Amino acid sequence: MLGLGLAVGLGACGGDHNGRPPKHAAPPPPPSPTPTPGPPPTACLPSASLSVLVQGGNVLSYVPKGAWDGSTSGVSLIQVEGSGVASAVIPTGSVVNSCSSNSTTGETVRTANGSAVYLINGTSVTSTLHSSGTGKISFSGGECTNCGVIINSTQALLTLSTAKGAGFQFLDLANNTFEAPFPSQTSPQRVSEDAAIDPVRHLLLSATEGSTYEVGDITDTTTPKLFENNTSGGVFEGEYDSSAEDCTTGVALATDEFTGNLYLADLSQAVFTPGSPGTWTAPQRLQNFPEFESFSAGTDAVSVAGDTHIAVVNGEFGGNRFGAVVLPSSSASGGKVPGVSDYISLHDSQHS
Repeated sequence: MLGLGLAVGLGACGGDHNGRPPKHAAPPPPPSPTPTPGPPPTACLPSASLSVLVQGGNVLSYVPKGAWDGSTSGVSLIQVEGSGVASAVIPTGSVVNSCSSNSTTGETVRTANGSAVYLINGTSVTSTLHSSGTGKISFSGGECTNCGVIINSTQALLTLSTAKGAGFQFLDLANNTFEAPFPSQTSPQRVSEDAAIDPVRHLLLSATEGSTYEVGDITDTTTPKLFENNTSGGVFEGEYDSSAEDCTTGVALATDEFTGNLYLADLSQAVFTPGSPGTWTAPQRLQNFPEFESFSAGTDAVSVAGDTHIAVVNGEFGGNRFGAVVLPSSSASGGKVPGVSDYISLHDSQHS
């Protein structure tokens, strides 16, 4: 009470008899600027089989028990970091191939090999929806109607087979309704095995096995604008498998299946030319990593770890080798081509 009274008393006086502060008093410090909130911890992750859900000090993962060529339904919930969350298997009526989680809401979206889409919270399926998917898309890893999913804030983006070929469809998670699907404009028409979304620049990234890197302006998801970078026949030609981006710098990546290559482009310097479809160019390179050639089917999956500027790369169809590369720490200018400054290749001797 004495301390509180002394503090209140000092706060109430201290000026002259008219309540004004003495002339020699130091001016109050300026208010601290309010920090600009960054994207959630799992923002900018590409679509993938398993998801990452960050809840306080807990890091969880939803892992499908199936795959494009699989036959086992259900999804496992696994605690990766933290404590207090029991492992569980969540039943599904269909084989699930991909999961994506929203660390802000705690919701996870899972796509089945058919048209089914499951929404879950914790260990409960809260809704079962159906996309506009029809027909099948064929990849080196199998076939699918719904092929992958990425959560972008209040929406989820599905890669899927549409009535007009391989394409995309947004799901509004606020009311669980689908927007109209839209087809890829690549030629040949394909989508990435793992597409990605840049929530900072409002871009859709889809690097395809046909050596075309499709980028979409999804500022308005009901009227997306697609732009193509076709590298066929040139020094950057590759069988691009998965897409990723360091959203803090704008450096986009793609893996090149059956090789040790990674494709890199600086989207902060990209030039987008409107058209039907549009085209885009940017400083780009295809960088080789000899040690990555020993991965199962070469470089296949890639993901950037938050704002660390480190990308993790691995193969497909099993294998026990993976790697990590160090990306540029800032955006470039003047046509500077992005490149990897350091990398490591790892072998997990405990698993085959």
